Amino acid sequence: MKKKAVIIGHHATDKGAWSKYLNKSEWDFFSLMTRDLEEKVGKVFFHNPRIPGYRERMQDTAKIIDIYNPDLIFALHFNAFNGLANGCEAFYFHTNETGKSYAQNFCREINLKMAINNRGAKPMKDIDQRGYYEVYYPKATTLLLEPFFGDNASDCDRFDSRQFIQILSEL
Repeated sequence: MKKKAVIIGHHATDKGAWSKYLNKSEWDFFSLMTRDLEEKVGKVFFHNPRIPGYRERMQDTAKIIDIYNPDLIFALHFNAFNGLANGCEAFYFHTNETGKSYAQNFCREINLKMAINNRGAKPMKDIDQRGYYEVYYPKATTLLLEPFFGDNASDCDRFDSRQFIQILSEL
């Protein structure tokens, strides 16, 4: 059995995208799942908002998670764009074929179990790409997950937290 870790994306003072349909930010939405994630998936980690700078904060989180020594890490986010864009994406470090496989499986399962459009597994290969260092710094295979668009009413209606946690537990 794989040892897994979960990162709640963003932090308490920079909560990420806002969803008017959920009436929550990314950070608030996934933070509410902490207990269930820890029971069914793996240890949950939060970024330290007191560490200035995105890159430095990602390094700090990776160092802490590396001590835990997981086999697989999920960084949880949701997308937002224009209210029309929809679907699930999973990002992995571009040279990690294992990450690519997990990312493909994740998107496929979200599509099958929640009927959310599969936008696919996508490699992170540009240091200027949003989220790059979140998948780059940890030693373990890390996926940055965007299972739905928080500004799309249909995606929000279809997303099921219990199914999501189940999918993560089975990867």
